[in-house]
Amino acid sequence: MDERSEPRRFSKASQLADGSPFSTALTDLGEQGVRALGLLRSADRLLTEEQEWDRRGEIVISCCRGAVEGLLKLAGKESEFIGTGSTGRDLAARLKELLKARKSASALDRLEAELGALDSLPAELSSDIALFTKLKAVVAARRRHKAPIANPSDVFEARAALAAEVDRLDALPEPLSEGDAVFVRLRELFEALKANGAFLRDDLAAEFAAVEEAFAAFRYEQANDWEFRARKVSKLVFQQTRRAPGAVELQAIKAWSDFYQDANVTVHGESADTELAASTLRKIIVAIEQLFVDLPDRALRLRELVNLSHPTQEEADEVATITDPRANGYFFEKATSAAWLDLLPEDRLLPESDRWTAAPYLERLAAEDPDRVLAWLGARLSAITKLGSAATARTVRLARVPGAAASGFVLRIMKTSSADGLLLDIHYWAVDVPARERNGQWVSVVTRILKSAAASSWLDPWEAQQALEQLKAAGARPEDGGPEASVANLVRQGLAEVMASGLNAPDGDSEFEVENDLRSVGATHPGDSLLGLIARACLDFARYEAEGGASLGVRTGQWSSALPAGPLLDRLVAVHLLEVPPGNESDVWWEAVLGVMARLGAMRRTTADLSDFLRAANAACSEERFPQMEAALANGLGVPPDAAGLQAGLQSLHNHKPLPTVRTWFMVWSLSPILPASVLALWQPVLDLFGERFGTPPQRPAPRWEVVSVERLPEDGFTELSAAAGADGAVAAARMLAAEAGAGDPGRERDDADVLLSTLVREAPETWMADPEQVSVELADLALQAAYFAALENQITAGRKSADAETIRRTVLAMWDLIAVADSPAADAEAVQRLERSFCRLLHTAWSHDVELGDSATMVAVWLDSIVAAWTAFTQSTADPAEVMSNSVGGLALLALIRWGSHRARTEGAPPVELTARLDAILDAAPDDRALAAIGWDLTPLHRHARRWFAGRRAELLSLDETWRPVRTWLRHLPVSVDVFGQLDAGQLQALLCSPDIDREASRCAHAFLVAPDVVGPIDDFVVSLAQRDTGPAAVSRLLSRTARILPKDGSGEDLNANAFRFWRAVLALEVPEGHAHLHGAGAFSFAMGLDDRTWLELTRRTVEQTPLLEAPDHVARRAARHPQSTDALAILTGLLPLCDGAAPSELAPHRGAEIARNAFAAWQASARGSDGRQALGQALVRHAGIVDAAFDE
Repeated sequence: MDERSEPRRFSKASQLADGSPFSTALTDLGEQGVRALGLLRSADRLLTEEQEWDRRGEIVISCCRGAVEGLLKLAGKESEFIGTGSTGRDLAARLKELLKARKSASALDRLEAELGALDSLPAELSSDIALFTKLKAVVAARRRHKAPIANPSDVFEARAALAAEVDRLDALPEPLSEGDAVFVRLRELFEALKANGAFLRDDLAAEFAAVEEAFAAFRYEQANDWEFRARKVSKLVFQQTRRAPGAVELQAIKAWSDFYQDANVTVHGESADTELAASTLRKIIVAIEQLFVDLPDRALRLRELVNLSHPTQEEADEVATITDPRANGYFFEKATSAAWLDLLPEDRLLPESDRWTAAPYLERLAAEDPDRVLAWLGARLSAITKLGSAATARTVRLARVPGAAASGFVLRIMKTSSADGLLLDIHYWAVDVPARERNGQWVSVVTRILKSAAASSWLDPWEAQQALEQLKAAGARPEDGGPEASVANLVRQGLAEVMASGLNAPDGDSEFEVENDLRSVGATHPGDSLLGLIARACLDFARYEAEGGASLGVRTGQWSSALPAGPLLDRLVAVHLLEVPPGNESDVWWEAVLGVMARLGAMRRTTADLSDFLRAANAACSEERFPQMEAALANGLGVPPDAAGLQAGLQSLHNHKPLPTVRTWFMVWSLSPILPASVLALWQPVLDLFGERFGTPPQRPAPRWEVVSVERLPEDGFTELSAAAGADGAVAAARMLAAEAGAGDPGRERDDADVLLSTLVREAPETWMADPEQVSVELADLALQAAYFAALENQITAGRKSADAETIRRTVLAMWDLIAVADSPAADAEAVQRLERSFCRLLHTAWSHDVELGDSATMVAVWLDSIVAAWTAFTQSTADPAEVMSNSVGGLALLALIRWGSHRARTEGAPPVELTARLDAILDAAPDDRALAAIGWDLTPLHRHARRWFAGRRAELLSLDETWRPVRTWLRHLPVSVDVFGQLDAGQLQALLCSPDIDREASRCAHAFLVAPDVVGPIDDFVVSLAQRDTGPAAVSRLLSRTARILPKDGSGEDLNANAFRFWRAVLALEVPEGHAHLHGAGAFSFAMGLDDRTWLELTRRTVEQTPLLEAPDHVARRAARHPQSTDALAILTGLLPLCDGAAPSELAPHRGAEIARNAFAAWQASARGSDGRQALGQALVRHAGIVDAAFDE
């Protein structure tokens, strides 16, 4: 009996009281929550009441287990989670598949069965014997058999040998006797089967592998059965917080499995005293509280914990029970006590691959006590690196806080991984360390980065240049901003090692040779060549050290140690000697110069810097040293070729396979402007030969490759023609252009003329419009004339230059005169098409402005009608008929013809019968979607100027039932006329708005409703009918969005704003049975800055109360946050916050959610304490954005 010796040894758990956040949270969970609460209260009474009970502790633990088990059921069915149950079922299924496959007989199986039925093997097999038939089937099916798998059994080896023998046969010998090789293999298989019985079939390899995999999964779950319940708790964490738990929460989650397992031990026979029972109950209550109680109700305790200056282990254990990622984030964002570092489990402090919750805490601590944090991280570096390179990189980012003090730690990290992403983070850390704080370990880190980048080119050249600059800066003297303790020798060594790594990389030496002048690297084209940048850094640092008094041997000694002897090292030394005068080291300098000259012939090519080096040495050479220089150059260039050698070299050039010696000949020839005459004397035959072949060498070698600019427009030609047009007029310039085009390349004539003429007309439109008839005559060529008139038409019709009516008339008539000539069969078809398109476009413009063409108008109209008649044909398959129409001569002619009829109607009172007849013919014929698109294009003018005809054809013109109807083009492409729009059928319009891909039509409908809401009937009725259709709510939303986006952005348009509000209210009044998709577009009203803010806030609040799933919710939040004293604004922000963590289902991008939270918090801070809506907004900020401080009305 477990009795109390003292009354009320344990105090009641306050969390279990009625009305507490704990009990409310469990009650809100439903049946399982109520059950768990009841079990926990029973356990609490058992521990706190004086009544005696047998096995009190065991009953308490049994209650706790029941509560935990019930709450875990909230995560879902057992079958939804991987565990011993699911993996066991999977294993059973795989075994069934194996057994099923094992029973299916193959040709080889049937052969083996036949062999198994025999007591002995016949000496000969004829075709009438069953065994022969089975063997023949194996031969036929062999190509379908899988390759044998490794298996040690004798049966397998015999089977594989038989299969191999069968593969060699084209057909089975008949009869088959013991002398045949396949018979020998068959006997071996027969004997193996008799000796070993059944064996593992090779064609079941996949089935056996599946069984092994399933068994491994089952065994893993048996060994790690805690993960089964941890997965359930993880799902509950996500359900409660809308955030996936990470390693920080894992220990607390694992505790749930521990509770269950420990309670199981008691339930299945182990005893438990009341002390253990009380401890278990307290822990379970805390765990349930952390998981299910709303974060605002836990906020006060969280703030108490973060403000502790001397926390205890018990308080650390409490923090370790937190399963809520939001609470953990807040804790590490705000906690300040250094004691947490030693008290908390390290799993809560270490980084993960996708997050590091404790990073803010460790960064603050690192700023205060860097040595302590670095020592803590260093002791756990092995554990960190096992978490992967992403987690390791996060520690590097933290190392930016202590800066140079972390050099040793970062160097240790570098030795664990060479992943590019990790090295890039280390690079960022390194360049952030101030130059004065850099030390030897820092130099080692940067050297390693650059060596890796030079070897594999993973670092962007610009980034590499920054690293090189920082490495050089580390070697600066203290008075120049460098470290107090000089690391110049390490920098010098590091740069040389980086250079060596670059040269050893694939094509490294070739990349080095491409640079024509190492002195210009990083100046005009920074970052072009990584190896060039490295060489330049070596040279810069050597020059800096020379200024500080370092000797030549010190400056270049590391180069000689790190780089292989040869032309690349010699070139680096040569450039340094060129940049740094000899000073007090004249003898040493000259010794180095002569050394380079003595190996000159080994250079692979002549470069500008090498040429300048020789020129400078020659200029600085005294008479006393001249013989030494001659000897060094002669020795470096080698022995000139004799006649036979010269002939052999010449032949190798002809064969495009030059001999190695020819490279030296090129060097002598290219350096001949510099080399002394005494050195060149012996090379004269080579110089004569190369002079004949290649001419005179440049004074300074040019780069091997250069980037040049190619101008599309011949600048000189344009300048000359433009000047001629300005001085003598466009006619004279046209005469010049025609003459130049006739003398030029015919292949480029048209393209150049297009560019020149369009540019000339654009630059001086008045000049080129002054006399179009004469300019056309002077151009003479039809292609030039077409290009000229296209340029004029473009200027006039596009509105770039407002031409007067007379200019337009003269241009049209000049083009009309040309049209008659263009109709000849010999004319350039492409030029004719271009001219006719320009002509039709200009006619459309002319008649739109009521330009009179006199007697020519009738002839032009007849010509247009003939073009249209020949063009129209049945077609309904055009993707965008308006686009095709507007780029064809026939379509443009029809547009011009309609404008001619509108012009006649305006001047004479009625459209000409020629036009209406043509339009009737198009409407009555089989649909031509291109021609009907042209009618739709000018639907508004036709309605205005041909009303009687329009009324008679209203059904064909305004029906929306087919995509080829004229009104569909009008709605898609043209500004909406309310007079035409009002005649549309409301039902057809609603059907159209519910169709896919009608964004442009929706925008024009929105404009019509904005101007005249009741244009097709009361807007309220129209919206109700539209919303009742399939996809109708989405159509309503689209109309809302388009309406909002075409509203004025300023305070103008009061009537439009009032109509928009009326439409919005009509949508809010809808009762849509499934969801609130019809309101999504209302979010776009946040962009309509001309709307009255008070009304916008009211309607947006009403919208968000129905659904937060609005268009541009971050912009809605931004606008609402500008009114923190408005109750509506606070309610809007409260309603939008569930989008931040997915509590409201949406696909909101994370940065937009962060913007909503930022604006909501700013509004909460700016709102008045105690104001309506402030507390609700604060709780929503805590709940959905994890901003715990908003729980306190301070």
